[in-house]
Amino acid sequence: MSSEGPPLKAKRQQCYIARDAYFKCLDESNDNRSKCINAFEIFEKNCPKSWIKHFEKTRNAQSLQGLPAYQRL
Repeated sequence: MSSEGPPLKAKRQQCYIARDAYFKCLDESNDNRSKCINAFEIFEKNCPKSWIKHFEKTRNAQSLQGLPAYQRL
């Protein structure tokens, strides 16, 4: 049995904070990813890859639906 299970509450919270900071950077830079490299690296460091993929997919879907940034995720 692997010792890696679901992230603990503190780790999840770090992930959510990193996600929010990264997406805020994208919102403020008009989705210019080159201006958000540092925020992405922190996001990538604090979140499982499968979560990153899910969060980005959800954000993109919500953007296509025209939701304002404050209502996303």
